[in-house]
Amino acid sequence: MNQKTDYSQKASWYKLPEITRDVDTFYIYATEYSVGSFEEGAPDYATLDNAEMLEGVKAEYIEHASTFEGTTNVFVPYYRQAGLRYAGEIHKKTGNVDAALLGIPYDDIAAALDYYFENYNGGRPFIIAGHSQGSSMALLLLRTYFVTIHSRIALLMKLSGLKNRPDRNDPGIVPIRTICTANWRGLRDYGLQLMA
Repeated sequence: MNQKTDYSQKASWYKLPEITRDVDTFYIYATEYSVGSFEEGAPDYATLDNAEMLEGVKAEYIEHASTFEGTTNVFVPYYRQAGLRYAGEIHKKTGNVDAALLGIPYDDIAAALDYYFENYNGGRPFIIAGHSQGSSMALLLLRTYFVTIHSRIALLMKLSGLKNRPDRNDPGIVPIRTICTANWRGLRDYGLQLMA
């Protein structure tokens, strides 16, 4: 389980686009390893071949990530995410899911970002978007991974509720060109609402 994910392999990505736009979106999907994570003896983290997670990623791409296709090049790496049971246990103990994300999930997303920047980005501005566990990961990355390259971030977008909004006075939040995060809540009967 602790073997590094090889992002040079196309099989490690749900979506690798043809580059046709001037801006990229790096999308981190939600907790798709949910029901199975509650089964007796289920691991805390999904494997990359976890059927429940793979099916969920397809549905989430259609529902959320595909929104960015008309204006950006959308990249979606697979990652070994925390299961819903384990993430919930950690949240109950600590008040957030960071401890569940550090380690395997964080290492995968950081490796995917490293590979993306070295091989796909080409210096374009980029959006980091995520939903649920993906938005928590995006905020964790903003406090850690993006400290050195923050000037190229176009937007950090959380596709979820208003919880875990970054505190601009938090010394762990680096100043970025677009000094905000955006929350997008899909309202089934009322369309979409963008909140900054």
